Amino acid sequence: DPLCGIRPLYPVDGVGHGTHVAGTILGAGGIGVAPGARWIGARVCVQSDYCQGSWIVEALQWIVDRPAAELPRILNMSLSLEDTVALGRAMEQVTGAGIVVVSASGNDRQRIRAPAVYPGVIAVGAVDSDGGLWSDSGYGRALDGLVKPDVVAPGVAVVSSVPGGGHAL
Repeated sequence: DPLCGIRPLYPVDGVGHGTHVAGTILGAGGIGVAPGARWIGARVCVQSDYCQGSWIVEALQWIVDRPAAELPRILNMSLSLEDTVALGRAMEQVTGAGIVVVSASGNDRQRIRAPAVYPGVIAVGAVDSDGGLWSDSGYGRALDGLVKPDVVAPGVAVVSSVPGGGHAL
């Protein structure tokens, strides 16, 4: 937890977005796409719109510094950030370690945002209940010139887990 400089005994999510995304990935009972998968987490946001770049880079470094047997196979980054040199270098380390990175394409219809903008990152766009690209879902060219998102998934009014237990939109 680079926000507090400690390793908490239990996951902390002061925003709710991380819990919602984790539920979409891991939730049981038809909520998640990979129930029962093992996971690790690194908190990098204190508010929904405030995720300091240095915290993200520190968390990514923590992930790649793990022993080889503990490296995740897949890293989800549901963030929508500005491209920075430091974040780009950190993403190179992560993908260079053989970790598949899956990221939201961002909430800017005019472009793909970081980390989805980086080469080798799978960008996921959001579709609405009619199957159309959500009006704020990122779309455009990544830094390697490829048009993204690579795939789309439901992203509007999705039921998932919430901090403290239970499910909500």
